[in-house]
Amino acid sequence: MVAHSFSFAGFTFDSQSGLYRDGQRLPLPPIEIRVLAMLLEAEGRVVTKQALIEGVWHGAAVSDNSISRAVCAVRRHLREHCRLRIVQTVYRTGFCIAVPIGRAAVARVEDTLVP
Repeated sequence: MVAHSFSFAGFTFDSQSGLYRDGQRLPLPPIEIRVLAMLLEAEGRVVTKQALIEGVWHGAAVSDNSISRAVCAVRRHLREHCRLRIVQTVYRTGFCIAVPIGRAAVARVEDTLVP
């Protein structure tokens, strides 16, 4: 299996191994991992609230407040390690990553093992 790894503002991230800064893993709860993954996959394009509901909560009924809390939690985790405003709110539309994003395919070690 090949996953995508992202680099942005001194962080590295992939949805399977998590968020890292300076080689140190930064713990994120599952909802926040999925929110950050969707924002990074969009590579700077706006991710709508509806897209977050579908991708993060799998279409379940979710309040705007729940979405805002999850995005704010991602911001808070990133801001603890970087002063840049990484996640931007696009008024009445959604959210986006506001810094350059690098992307690389990463082969998983378990995929190279022969049974």
